Amino acid sequence: MAHSIHLIHGTDELRVSDKAREIARSLYPEGEEADCLEVVDGVCANEEQVTACLRRVVEGLRTVSMFNPRRVVWLRGQNFLPEKKAGESEESKAQILKFEQEISKPLGPDVFLVISGLDVSKRSTFYKALAK
Repeated sequence: MAHSIHLIHGTDELRVSDKAREIARSLYPEGEEADCLEVVDGVCANEEQVTACLRRVVEGLRTVSMFNPRRVVWLRGQNFLPEKKAGESEESKAQILKFEQEISKPLGPDVFLVISGLDVSKRSTFYKALAK
């Protein structure tokens, strides 16, 4: 059984993106990308964009497809976890905490989340929440 949540992070954007793409593609049947994969752009410049981005990811994880039970949501290129740049405001921190709580709930047997982007500290609460 595959893990439900995959965090791919680092300082080399190309390597991170390539690895995330490889993992995402391995999670749905070949040729079914349109029905199974939702890509959410994680590059955010302010707290409103962080809030909208995280809301879209959670909606994607909770939405049931009429065509295929398998669901892969890729939060691509995030630049705010944990609390980096756009994630430094109190509102963004609150939204990130809410996101942590949401993804700590079971996603379902055919639902997967791939998160890629900037390096995430292993000491952060976000990283620790994913490690559970």
